[in-house]
Amino acid sequence: MAAKRPQLAKLTRPRLHNAVARERLFTVLDEAREHKPAICVVGPPGAGKTTLVASWLDARKIKGIWYQVDSGDADLATLFYYLGEASKPFSRKGQRPLPLLTPEYLGDVEGFSRRFFRELLSRLPDDAALVLDNYQELGPERQFHQLIAHAVGEVPAGMTLVAISRRDPPDCYARLVANASVQLVEWDELKLTLEETRAIAGTRSTLADQEVLRLHDLSGGWVAGLTLLLEHERENAIGPVPNRTEGVEAIFQYFASLIFDQATPEIQRFLVLTAHLPQVVVSVARDLTGNDHALDILENLYRRHLFTHRRTAGKPTYWYHALFRSFLLTRGKQILTAEQQRDVYLRAAGLLDAEGASEQAFELLREAGDWQQAQQIVFRQAPRLLEQGRGQTLREWILALPANRREDEPWLTYWLGVSLIQINQNEARRYLESAFSRFSATRDITGQMYAVSSIIYTHFFEWAQWRAMDAWIDMLEILIRQENAYPSIEVEFDINCSMLIATLYRRPGHPRLPACVDRVEAMLESDLDVNRKVTGATLLLTFCNLANKPGRAQRTIARVERLIERPEITPLNQVWWYCRLTWYLNAHGHFAAVEKYIHAANQLIETYGLKGLRSATMIINAHWAWGMMGLKDWNRANELVCVLESQAQSSRLSDLVLAAESRTRLLICQGQLVQALRFSIKAIEAAVATGMVWWEVLQRSSAVEALAELGRHGEARDHLYRCYALVRGTCISYWETELRIIEASMARQEGDIETCHVLLQRAFTGPDGQWRDGRLYGRVLSSMCAEALDAHIEIAKVRAVIQRLRLDPPSSECAMWPWPVRIHALGGFQVAVNDKMLTFAGKAPKKPLTLLKVLISFGGRNVPEERLMDALWPDEEADAARKSLDITVLRLRKLLGSHETIIVSDELIGLNPQLCWWTYGLLSGGSPRPKRLKGRPDYPLLLRPWLSISEIFFLPIQRSRGR
Repeated sequence: MAAKRPQLAKLTRPRLHNAVARERLFTVLDEAREHKPAICVVGPPGAGKTTLVASWLDARKIKGIWYQVDSGDADLATLFYYLGEASKPFSRKGQRPLPLLTPEYLGDVEGFSRRFFRELLSRLPDDAALVLDNYQELGPERQFHQLIAHAVGEVPAGMTLVAISRRDPPDCYARLVANASVQLVEWDELKLTLEETRAIAGTRSTLADQEVLRLHDLSGGWVAGLTLLLEHERENAIGPVPNRTEGVEAIFQYFASLIFDQATPEIQRFLVLTAHLPQVVVSVARDLTGNDHALDILENLYRRHLFTHRRTAGKPTYWYHALFRSFLLTRGKQILTAEQQRDVYLRAAGLLDAEGASEQAFELLREAGDWQQAQQIVFRQAPRLLEQGRGQTLREWILALPANRREDEPWLTYWLGVSLIQINQNEARRYLESAFSRFSATRDITGQMYAVSSIIYTHFFEWAQWRAMDAWIDMLEILIRQENAYPSIEVEFDINCSMLIATLYRRPGHPRLPACVDRVEAMLESDLDVNRKVTGATLLLTFCNLANKPGRAQRTIARVERLIERPEITPLNQVWWYCRLTWYLNAHGHFAAVEKYIHAANQLIETYGLKGLRSATMIINAHWAWGMMGLKDWNRANELVCVLESQAQSSRLSDLVLAAESRTRLLICQGQLVQALRFSIKAIEAAVATGMVWWEVLQRSSAVEALAELGRHGEARDHLYRCYALVRGTCISYWETELRIIEASMARQEGDIETCHVLLQRAFTGPDGQWRDGRLYGRVLSSMCAEALDAHIEIAKVRAVIQRLRLDPPSSECAMWPWPVRIHALGGFQVAVNDKMLTFAGKAPKKPLTLLKVLISFGGRNVPEERLMDALWPDEEADAARKSLDITVLRLRKLLGSHETIIVSDELIGLNPQLCWWTYGLLSGGSPRPKRLKGRPDYPLLLRPWLSISEIFFLPIQRSRGR
């Protein structure tokens, strides 16, 4: 059931009083509703369009949304914001709010609109209507009309989109009209018939039928004209009646004048003053006019059908028909002096602003030329407008102010810049730097902090050039020291977040960074908006990832897990969170878990049309490729790296870094070192150009690894020493661990075993948190781990790293490697899975164990299936033997703890040498392979040599069928 809540007047259907049901037109609307998704009611002012549609909806008990189009809807974000508000009574509890048209969607507004209307209409009742009244308020050139035309295609069967307009549909409706998707109800149909005139006259007068015929002829079927004529007759007005050929507006002006002139001065003043209000809230009308009878006056006009409509939107609210309001405003200029009129505007603006109608208040202040008060509304409403995605409206407000005022007031320039941060970073910086200069001149520390923080965010959104932030980091540090108290907790949070991200990427050794990190984490427990919290937590997790702070990262993840699925969290925030979460999972060896969140992020991007998030998309694919490398799925990893390379734009340094870095890692993993080095150099050049320290260290480390394996130790050490210089004394100093491992590898290659072991001891000594579960997936890390184990260096820590990163052993000779499966087959038969000996409380699974023994006796690798079937099921037919083998292989895999422990390929079966370690002594050479000799009388004799060898080392082989 739809939740009941007060609606804005803009979103409220007019409440009609004693309206005549025009069944003739109701039938037309019914027929159109049954067969077409849209109806367009077009006619001149006062043709009864709004009353017709509203009375039809009332008569048919049709629910839905009534939307008053106005000039503000030229900012499309305003349209979607208010439609989202209108949808709330129809949304289920816990359902995600409809999205706002925030900057991340501006790359594909049409796609956003289609998805928005599809979702909006899905929330309405099955037979609902979406009415757009005053559709003509926006010029035909506006994109608004194209979006509505496209929305017609999203209207489900049974629903209707209705546009009420004084003008014919714009050209973008031509296809819909041609395809009979829109029913036009035009002026000829809207004209009153004689019967309808009689019905209306009967509700408002006791005129004789002859008089009704005369009025019908005079009005020409025009509802407003008939209303005025009836009022003219009711007041016994005298004077000639103008000919209808003079035009409807001229006729209206004439009759309205007669009616207005007959009103008391008190009523005239009331009408003139309240006409300055777009929506006449009774309490506002009373305060504006000083007339305690405001409700009685408005209700009387409403019940007499004198171009006054009523809405039930919380407080009693009325509005004048456009023709009537225009007439009253014209009369106001005749009655009021310019100074009096300005005073009305100012008082009306103040009352509207107090009621929360800041948009209408701003327009009145602009009309009155009170720029100081208009400016104050800008300052108060700027954050709200930006949250709603209405940056265009904010810019229009600011640019409407006189140029000299914009030049004198730096906060106006500041908000212009902020509104452009996600749209045009260069232009945003131009405004923000100008604002900063003027804040500095007036010693406004708070303003300077706002400006510097926002400038940092322009670089963050641009994600390309970090060197330019050096001066702003220094300036923000000075300002933070000078600021005694922040204006709000939100400001303090945002300032700390901006300093955190700037220093992390550009100055990871900055002394302010730890304090910012601590403060951001502490403030996540405060009463901040939930989306602001997720944004801050995402930046905090970024720090934890780059600075290798797993404990803090786990706390942050636990906090966000309670928030991230809440319906009010924006898809943008969810996508960026998953970007950082997948980094964390990869870095800590949880490769299998990465794909879940990659798919979640991609689903959000697809569902909400966020394909313009280039940086996020590139990062997601890079992390996906990283996870596939961790899982040793080289084909899938290569596919993803190819996608990255195709997406990368040569003009974007960040794209080049991510693509070249991913290709480098993949080539190193595959042992293609020369090619890896070529891509690594490209990645280094791009990373250095960005000025991001972290990226430079990462790319140089890859080059060091490739050069070290290639024996080019001099070049490797050049990069190595540069990396040491970059990381020492910073939050990424843990990189020295990985650098020492590569340096140890070079020492080992050079025969300097002592230095190798010293470096390994330093690398693996210290708290576990100092070890970064990094991206060294090449042979260097595996070989050095094996070296450390053989030298008994920090065995527990080394084994933990191997297991966490699922490193492949460099050879089968490393007995101390943490093999998932260990099999001892000399002097007995023992199997350990994850360092635990297999024991069986009941009957042992003989057949799987026998298969394992036979595999090892035949060398353990690449054993033909036929040979195994001959050995274990000699008396069974081929099909039965194969089935038995398949079942036994499945049981053995389960016994050994993983499907991957047994490799089956091309009719060969063997133990996985990356996961299984076994001793088999003399059996490594194998014995003569028994051939499939089923049916020969000498088969047992031919098999005897193999059986003799196996019985020397193993428990007796089970020769009978059974388990």
